[in-house]
Amino acid sequence: MILFVQTAFLGDLLLSIPTLRALKVQYPDKKIHLVCRKGLGKVLLHLGVVDEVFDQFKKTKPSLQEWRALFKNRSYDLLICPHESLRSKWMSALVKAKKKIGYRSVLGNFVFDVMEERPMQWPEALRQLFLIRALAPELAQRFLELPKVFQIFHTIPDWASMNLYSLKEKRAVREKFFSDYNLDTQKPLIAIAPGSVWPTKRWTSEGFTDVAKHFIDKQHQVVIIGSPDEKSIADAIAEKVPRALNLCGKTALTELTSVLAACDLLIGNDSGSMHLAAVVSTPAVSIFGPTILEFGYQPWMDHFQLIEERGLKCRPCSSHGGKVCPIGTHECMKMIHSSRIISASETLLAIK
Repeated sequence: MILFVQTAFLGDLLLSIPTLRALKVQYPDKKIHLVCRKGLGKVLLHLGVVDEVFDQFKKTKPSLQEWRALFKNRSYDLLICPHESLRSKWMSALVKAKKKIGYRSVLGNFVFDVMEERPMQWPEALRQLFLIRALAPELAQRFLELPKVFQIFHTIPDWASMNLYSLKEKRAVREKFFSDYNLDTQKPLIAIAPGSVWPTKRWTSEGFTDVAKHFIDKQHQVVIIGSPDEKSIADAIAEKVPRALNLCGKTALTELTSVLAACDLLIGNDSGSMHLAAVVSTPAVSIFGPTILEFGYQPWMDHFQLIEERGLKCRPCSSHGGKVCPIGTHECMKMIHSSRIISASETLLAIK
């Protein structure tokens, strides 16, 4: 059995999919178990990239007592930990495994049998995949062929893809969704995801409202999505755009995957929804504020448009956003006009 320890947020977890897929190919007879944040594991179980999930904790992450109870009588052939937190290393140290793999660090010397330098010259999906390259000779060769300096990937290599839906599967999901909600199959369906775990990563409610109104007026169809924690944001938009279908807070992650698979386009922030769209190969307009693509968390898909306010000296202000703008202006988001989002969206909608 293989244990994969990834207790980061949803986006990071989804970016683990290429690694998990590669492990299934390399070890088809081994079960893959996943440890992740509370409530996130079912989507990967649903997508078939793992066989068992441990995420039913009292809090976001397991306590020492919960962890020991879970793994006291378990033993693994292989443990892989792409998460660099002290907690993840500590948890990995307590698990019995014949081989443990993680990124190089001082504490890692006491935990992992194999350590790799985290390759910051590549986006996060490739960084995680790099951890297991020694387990699959063909992967090692693939990495030798990649550019040695950081770049944005506009064409995702097939061997590193996180797309799990075929065109046939997307069509079937779309037909069912349109039927369930009595939508017009001849009109494009656009998902709007206005939320984010981090408030500073959220574009303005007014901006999302303008974009939703524009496409509704063009006789397109709009669905608003998000978690229960983001419901107030979605409701404020839906109140001003009553013809939009508001499913925010009404879909579990597994259901949200199907919603995005049914859509022609996603418009949203740098958030988990953006990465979930990549899983179902739905193009995305991604709005970046406090963060930048150079951090490595790009939309891992072939068709996306990035919207950001370049030239601001305050960008980036943190590696993952924050609760409040450090200088109190939030210009990185407020300066982005809805016309830019609309133009980028229409560019992607024109791709057949």
